[in-house]
Amino acid sequence: MTNHECQGNWQRFYRLLLSLLCWDQDAHDRICAEIDGCPVCWSEIAHYAAQQYAGDFSLAAGSLENAAQLIENELTRLIT
Repeated sequence: MTNHECQGNWQRFYRLLLSLLCWDQDAHDRICAEIDGCPVCWSEIAHYAAQQYAGDFSLAAGSLENAAQLIENELTRLIT
């Protein structure tokens, strides 16, 4: 295992995404070991994932406004 460095999580995010897309458990485990449970790194990676998903979701919905309305509707459904 390498020493953990809290930096450059865009690269880790993309490597993690690629490992999941390729169903490569060994690569996934190496990246997780590299992050070594660091809450700062995992928080950044979660932020990047949500940011990517929001962009993809807004494109699929046709606009940011449409995406926001769909999410608002879903939240309302889940809460009530």
